[in-house]
Amino acid sequence: MSSQSNVMPESTLRSQGIAAAALPAARLMYWSVRRELWENRMIYVAPVAVACVFLFGFSISILHLLVEMHTAPSLDVTQQREFLGQPYEFAEDLIMGATLLVGLFYSADALYGERRDRSILFWKSAPVSDLITVLSKAAIPIVVLPLLAFAITVLTQWIMLMISSAILLGSGQNVAILWSRVGIFHRWPMLLFHFLCIHGLWQSPIYAWLLLVSVWARRVPILWAALPPLTIGIVEKVAFNTMYFGSLIGNRFTGGYDEPDERLMRSIEEKIDIPESRKDDFRQEIMNYIGALALDGKKFEYNTNARLLKALELKLFEDQRDTIKLKNLVSSVVDDETQQKIDVVKQRLIKYFGYNETSATDVLNYVASIFARGDSKQED
Repeated sequence: MSSQSNVMPESTLRSQGIAAAALPAARLMYWSVRRELWENRMIYVAPVAVACVFLFGFSISILHLLVEMHTAPSLDVTQQREFLGQPYEFAEDLIMGATLLVGLFYSADALYGERRDRSILFWKSAPVSDLITVLSKAAIPIVVLPLLAFAITVLTQWIMLMISSAILLGSGQNVAILWSRVGIFHRWPMLLFHFLCIHGLWQSPIYAWLLLVSVWARRVPILWAALPPLTIGIVEKVAFNTMYFGSLIGNRFTGGYDEPDERLMRSIEEKIDIPESRKDDFRQEIMNYIGALALDGKKFEYNTNARLLKALELKLFEDQRDTIKLKNLVSSVVDDETQQKIDVVKQRLIKYFGYNETSATDVLNYVASIFARGDSKQED
């Protein structure tokens, strides 16, 4: 008497594989993301834990709110918004920081962890393509984490507002000032934009780099990911005494931007006699002009505004005049290198602007005499 075999027929396995492969890509993506959330509970546990710790501290310090509310009517609107809204902004910053750290460590361990515990061999047998697998892992720090952090932040701030309102009502105080000055309801749309664009899209190159390193790193992927940028920054600092690469990486983490070069802007504005007291008006004028062009569907370029173009030309002319040293034309001795540069300028005048040999020489001599007089005045 033969026992029944537990081995499934090959045709049945093939039909199941075909049925699984026929699933829509969106559904496969959905379940792949859910798998990541199931396997990596720190994605949501860490931000929730930070929010709970903050709420505990906020509940202890809520008694200070009663004292602050007594002094609130004597302050102006700006000061009221500042000291009443400060705890809510602090909650945002803490959850943002926790989200960033979770995203970094998750991305560095996403593919490395599966190779380390060999669970990748099991998931490779699933009817999910490598593309969907990688996209689902990239979606966690770029999309899922920002949305999750936004929801936790909104819930945390709402609980804070309810606790504050209950304490004030229990002490017989008016909660109208609190609700009107905190302004969290107006901040939430911008907060959602910040989470998605800054913590998601803007930092996506960092997450992509960490995912790439987690593919091939044999151990400690976070260290391998940090070494190349650190090496480039050190070499740049030693070789050129600059920190442009470090600023670029730092801006990706913080969502900030480099401050404009005030000295350069003033050196350009001075060329068209913009005084120090009018610099903000001139800059605002340029920004308004750019905005007006954008509304008309036009593009702003350096030569679009006549005043700015003139200032840029004068600044560029001043910066480059010593490159050729035209004042050497009025002296009796000219070195070979300078003569070659003068000949290049002269040939351009002849070829592109209709000058001949004599007129080109006259123009260069005239310009050289102007610079020579200017240099002599500076020496005096």
